[in-house]
Amino acid sequence: MIKNILIVEDEKPLKLALSKKLRLNGFKVFEAGNGEEGLQMLAKNKIDLILLDIIMPVMDGIEMLKEMKKKKKYDIIKIIILTNLTEYTSDHEVLKKHQKNYLIKSNYSLSDIIKKIKKFRR
Repeated sequence: MIKNILIVEDEKPLKLALSKKLRLNGFKVFEAGNGEEGLQMLAKNKIDLILLDIIMPVMDGIEMLKEMKKKKKYDIIKIIILTNLTEYTSDHEVLKKHQKNYLIKSNYSLSDIIKKIKKFRR
């Protein structure tokens, strides 16, 4: 069951909107502005699902996924890629596992994202 969600997103307005909407839907929310901060949050908190941007400063989403892959304990965390990259690319091996949950930000409303997350609860 999804309870704790980590938003790894450098766009502050989107991060705040997602955070507010998720909290209103009963989730506990953690926030990070890049992959490095995201890994720090993962080390300190029990996270069930990550909303992960790809293009970010310091450490991007691809690098964060690669670092997570090195630790078995992160294998159970659900991940939704939420990006501005207009198409899924299999050039990055680490993204293949998340192809079904690759969402283009401009194509999904906050409500759509909440619905996607709630599907994981089942």
